Amino acid sequence: MKLLTRNRLRFSRPGESSPMCGRRDGYNNFFVGWFCLSLESDEVAEIGFRLRRDAWGKGYASEAALALVNWGFETADVAKVIACTMATNSGSRRVMEKIGMKYVRTIPFEAAHFPGTEQGEVWYELTRSEWGRT
Repeated sequence: MKLLTRNRLRFSRPGESSPMCGRRDGYNNFFVGWFCLSLESDEVAEIGFRLRRDAWGKGYASEAALALVNWGFETADVAKVIACTMATNSGSRRVMEKIGMKYVRTIPFEAAHFPGTEQGEVWYELTRSEWGRT
């Protein structure tokens, strides 16, 4: 995968801007989305991603998320990587599961009200010891 990086995935500390990368489609050379890894504490990092709708289902999110998880454990030396999404977002949940993350909990979503928010936000995590077994 050809990732376009900003800051060459330099790992930032809490309060600094997150390392981010983008992805261009190899055939059409269009921007498909962004992916980030944010340090939540000295031990925990959170992955995030947003893709254009026409880029869904092509493996971009899984490939980039796994690369960021690997980088978080290998380079940033975090103990755990987390991710969250709306409970109704089956695509993002599938990405999290494909890269080895496990469902942890569902919490109420109170930041906004739109269809699906009543089902809450789901949290997933992957620990260093679990990552070593995947």
